[in-house]
Amino acid sequence: MDNVVKGALLILLAIVGAIGVGSFIFVVADLDVATPIKNAAGIAQALAAVAAVVLGGVFAYRNGLLFRTFEPHLTITQDATHRRIGDQYVHIAVTATLHNSSRVQVEIRQGFFRLQQVAPIDDNDVEALYAQAFGAVSERSSIQWPVLDEWQTPSPENLLLIEPGQSHQEHVEFIVNHNVTCVLIYSCFYNSAFSESSQPAVAWAASTVYDVAE
Repeated sequence: MDNVVKGALLILLAIVGAIGVGSFIFVVADLDVATPIKNAAGIAQALAAVAAVVLGGVFAYRNGLLFRTFEPHLTITQDATHRRIGDQYVHIAVTATLHNSSRVQVEIRQGFFRLQQVAPIDDNDVEALYAQAFGAVSERSSIQWPVLDEWQTPSPENLLLIEPGQSHQEHVEFIVNHNVTCVLIYSCFYNSAFSESSQPAVAWAASTVYDVAE
């Protein structure tokens, strides 16, 4: 959880505790020393109120920490199938399931699928990719496989809202040469609500290595 959110919850808990203690002091100060039974009942009532207020604050704090109430999150899974069409081509169908695994609404306006070729690749190209991805620790990056095709969502104006616990599916199709035997399927979706509030846009992605078998 973001440190700002944690700080806000701690401040809220402190305020709630202060209110509860203040209420207890006010009740005690108002007691009548001549009526002990009434005093005992008043103190018990004040203690119960303080306990309820403090426990409520603790619950709100723990709920924020455990469930990350203020942080949207998507879990993306990809399924792919393929079939040969004609003598020279293969049709690949991909379905990405976007599941809102957070407790807040997720807004998506942009997304894309990228199809990259893993095999076959010339040995010289493989060595270049290896040097690029597995060089010095400070310079390592993901392997930039050759891009076969890319598909983007139609328009940023098409707002997609996914409620907590709900799922949404995106489908895309590719056609590749029959010589391609293995591909990397990559999908990425953006939450634009953060960028509109001057915070960096949040994105969720998934990648799948898929063998185009006979």
